[in-house]
Amino acid sequence: MDGACGEAQFTSAKLASRPVQELLGKVELQEDAEFNALWPQSAGGAVDLHLHDGSVRSHRFPYPPGHPRHALTDQELATKFHDYADPVLGRARALALYNAVFDLDACTDLTEFTRLLARDAPHR
Repeated sequence: MDGACGEAQFTSAKLASRPVQELLGKVELQEDAEFNALWPQSAGGAVDLHLHDGSVRSHRFPYPPGHPRHALTDQELATKFHDYADPVLGRARALALYNAVFDLDACTDLTEFTRLLARDAPHR
């Protein structure tokens, strides 16, 4: 519904909303032997859409985005990181942490790096 699957999609208000409740009324969850056999190396899923004209459209996705067999692009990874980190750290500190992670091999003192991880610590 939102084109995303993050914290915002699982708030009490969102889950109780009329569109979500109407959609849930049309959903049937079923166990899938193929996906069970892949567990715990994968946490995939599938969807079958039964349309009003009687046709069915299906999509199976055994390896979700972010899995080693379906890695995120650099842009997708950055977007996901900032979606979670920015609200907690602020954009500037999140960007500093993101850049520090990619430059971790060059870090000779983890003091400054660990400060970036603390929610309330000021960034220097």
